[in-house]
Amino acid sequence: MTIARVAQDKFEYQDLVGLLFALAGLDDATLEVRSEPDGGEDVEVRTTISGAGHVFDLQAKDEQAGLDLDRLALHLAHPTPHRADETLLDRLKADAERTAVIVTSGRLKDDALAFAAPDDWTGQSVVASAPSAPGADFEIRSDNGPWHRHLR
Repeated sequence: MTIARVAQDKFEYQDLVGLLFALAGLDDATLEVRSEPDGGEDVEVRTTISGAGHVFDLQAKDEQAGLDLDRLALHLAHPTPHRADETLLDRLKADAERTAVIVTSGRLKDDALAFAAPDDWTGQSVVASAPSAPGADFEIRSDNGPWHRHLR
């Protein structure tokens, strides 16, 4: 299979993910779905939740490999287009009304299972419990340096 064919399949998957969110919010008059927005991720979904504007940054990944914590960290460290100083994680930390959604065709591996949304997910944040062992480290690395948390 050529790179041209593989890339096209991945863009089609991205379009299908955007369409899924558009259809799910068909009755939502405030819903906006944008594919490849400037300075954004694969798909951006804007809506109103409880009277406040909210943005969902979707990364649609059609991959054979399963999604583990290392791969999740890589997606969160994804740089903003045309900027080397800002990642998806930076944008999430800077905006409480922004949520990242990573949709993958690969299987979710056990170590990332705590970050999975439930089947009846309606947009609320999914917060996984951090490692609980004393002295444990949780770290996400990007080209811009680490985001590091040491548990006491």
